Amino acid sequence: MKLETYFLNGEVNPGFSKEFISIFDGWLGKENLQRLDDVSEEDWSRFNKFLRLLSQHYKLYRVDMDAQSLREIADIQGVVCSLEESENKQSAEFTKIASPQLNAVYAEDWDCTWILWHMNDGAVDTLSPLIDQSGLFHWSD
Repeated sequence: MKLETYFLNGEVNPGFSKEFISIFDGWLGKENLQRLDDVSEEDWSRFNKFLRLLSQHYKLYRVDMDAQSLREIADIQGVVCSLEESENKQSAEFTKIASPQLNAVYAEDWDCTWILWHMNDGAVDTLSPLIDQSGLFHWSD
């Protein structure tokens, strides 16, 4: 499995579609951005729950853009982080995880949202129960 399967020039390959995964049930919009200030560690822990569930069902690889490589994740605890740790990251430090079984990339993004980059070949339907079980919401544009 190669990084080029998922990324081209540092970006997710253009053939992938986006599914947004969030603690919120849709876009906040400018009028609700203050809700980001009220996000708790418990809210954030839903992303970590989802990561743990993913790791129970699928082989996962951490994307290392600096080394241009994928590294198998042996213990998901090394990947999960707290809300504070996430808030202190720069965008280049956001977590990116590839799953060859799903033909997808799960990537941390801004505003308590992660993106599932997928090839429209069933990954969203497959992961929907795990997303729900984690207490998260998902949608596409």
